[in-house]
Amino acid sequence: MSKAPQGKTNTKNTPSKSSATSSASLMKFVPWIAVAVVVVVVAIFALKPAAAGTTVVDVKGVQKAAADGVRIVDVRSVGEFEGGHIPGAQNVPLDQFQSVASQWDKTAPVLVYCQTGARSAEAVSMLEGLGFTKIRHFDKGIVAWTGTLEQGGGSSAAPSTAPAVKPSATPVMYEFFTGW
Repeated sequence: MSKAPQGKTNTKNTPSKSSATSSASLMKFVPWIAVAVVVVVVAIFALKPAAAGTTVVDVKGVQKAAADGVRIVDVRSVGEFEGGHIPGAQNVPLDQFQSVASQWDKTAPVLVYCQTGARSAEAVSMLEGLGFTKIRHFDKGIVAWTGTLEQGGGSSAAPSTAPAVKPSATPVMYEFFTGW
């Protein structure tokens, strides 16, 4: 049995204590590094500028657009629109938006809004896809509106999908019997 010469240590197969300690201390930071990476990625997407030709506006921007005669479009449902909308806005519900917007002048400015900005963001994407070049987006929605609201139907650019009801002048009686 041979012994290693005194003064020399066998370092080939045994890790040093300092490298094991530094690896363990690095492992403590891995979750924080992962969190930092996620925060950076989220910040990049959150701060991404609007697409070319699209301007995000606030309440003052909406008021200026209205004064400049810009087409203001509310993409909420008819019922939401009738409950209160920005003065001068026309109602084009999102499910009808693309077909109606395809008939508009693509070089004229258009401002879109909804309740909180989600549906109007979809409308902005549709406008961009149709080739519109001057899009304004009130991305905070009508919940951020501080001006007066118009009530009632107002203007609608969407064709009515409701069938016309013709009264027949024939009385109808329904009997409800529960048997209680």
